Amino acid sequence: MKSAAYGLVVPTTIDEAVAALVEHGPDARLLAGGQSLMPLMAARVVRPSVVIDLGRIPDLFGIVHRGDHVAVGAMTTQRAVERSETVVQHVPLLALAVTRIAHATIRNAARSVAASPTPTRRPRSP
Repeated sequence: MKSAAYGLVVPTTIDEAVAALVEHGPDARLLAGGQSLMPLMAARVVRPSVVIDLGRIPDLFGIVHRGDHVAVGAMTTQRAVERSETVVQHVPLLALAVTRIAHATIRNAARSVAASPTPTRRPRSP
């Protein structure tokens, strides 16, 4: 089945992405890796009016060691987390845990933020 028609917004900054979310409200969905959202859209379980693609926002990518913590950008792939020397050195349990998430092929595309559940239904009104 094909997904229903939707608009596409491709911001290049976090501020632009937030503005698009504010403008389009609850009918917008964020696209990270697409592993969860796209099949739901194809099955028409989720029918956003607008999809906001986060893939062109450089500030959401990367792994940085900052003092006493390691920051992982929301769009950083799970494979990048797994292979990062910074993560291996400073957060070895995370590097090991990522290898247990899925097959390497999936980790190459899956984003660190995309591991969060995607809401598929809205609560019913009483």
